[in-house]
Amino acid sequence: MSKVIVDYAKCDSVANLIKSYMIPTDKEEPTNINLPADVTKNFYFMLVAICHQTTPLVGQPLTGYINSKQYRGFDYLREKLLNVVSNDNSIVYPDRLSKITGEDIIELLRDEKGESKISDPDGRARLLNDMGAKMESIGWTSIQDIYDLSEGFVASENGRGLYNILSNFEAYSDPVKKKSSYLFSIMKNEKFWSFNDDDKLLPPVDYHETRLALRQGTIKIVDKDLRRKILNKEEVTQDEDIEIRRSVQDAMVYIGRNTGFSHAKLHYYFWNHARNCCSRYSPHCFVHPDNDTLPERYSNRNLQMFNHPSGCVIGSVCDSKGLPNEMKPVDHKVNTHFY
Repeated sequence: MSKVIVDYAKCDSVANLIKSYMIPTDKEEPTNINLPADVTKNFYFMLVAICHQTTPLVGQPLTGYINSKQYRGFDYLREKLLNVVSNDNSIVYPDRLSKITGEDIIELLRDEKGESKISDPDGRARLLNDMGAKMESIGWTSIQDIYDLSEGFVASENGRGLYNILSNFEAYSDPVKKKSSYLFSIMKNEKFWSFNDDDKLLPPVDYHETRLALRQGTIKIVDKDLRRKILNKEEVTQDEDIEIRRSVQDAMVYIGRNTGFSHAKLHYYFWNHARNCCSRYSPHCFVHPDNDTLPERYSNRNLQMFNHPSGCVIGSVCDSKGLPNEMKPVDHKVNTHFY
């Protein structure tokens, strides 16, 4: 029996609200990458593989200083790892990946103040070891080899679709395909890859989008025990986590179908909104501050979606607007490397 359901009426309300908004094109934030194309592709393969739990519900968030500027979460991981790869291209190739240790991870991600706040360095190293060893055993030297094998198909009946191939790596084995979907979005947006079956691309779902869906009400937790776990910030099971995120993914696919927005475009919009405006403990329900942390293309005051008279642009259809912050649901607690 399902513990989580999609509220399609609520999805319709969200879709009807946002489909006229000028949502920016999906893309990564500008980063000065001056690397050979093959190195850059492998850099993203490595980056996404270890990009999980950077702002966990419990435990310290990943932060650090680079050139006197503080970065957080994925932003820090990306910028710091890029600096490392710029100084040593070889680190993104199978021979080095198969030998990286947890201590290496700590040192590689140490900031200019000498601090390294990365969680589970041994676990992240094991994911990279698995990638490197499996690539070596097959004779692959680059993520491009995997794309070439797939012939540009995300899904394929012969088992050579990119989702299927990547699922053989532990880092990309998530049944909801968060990391692989995110990697494909990057590769497409950076114009490294194109796909013969774009309609098979799924929206990546992490804890930010899950929190937003729970608060909006596009998904509903119908199991009392699971609802209690989430409200009390108790750890959920792997199966429960997968069911929750699959429901969020189904809701996003439905909203995409009703708005005409691509899954990637919706992902970047919802992710940026949740991360910067609908944070765990300080959501901007009634006032959108001028000193927001949104990327420039989203924080433009002329954009209706973030210059809304009632504060939150989705507030008029959100189940949680007006509730005390302590009563607003937050993303569930789970021990996972899937996202």
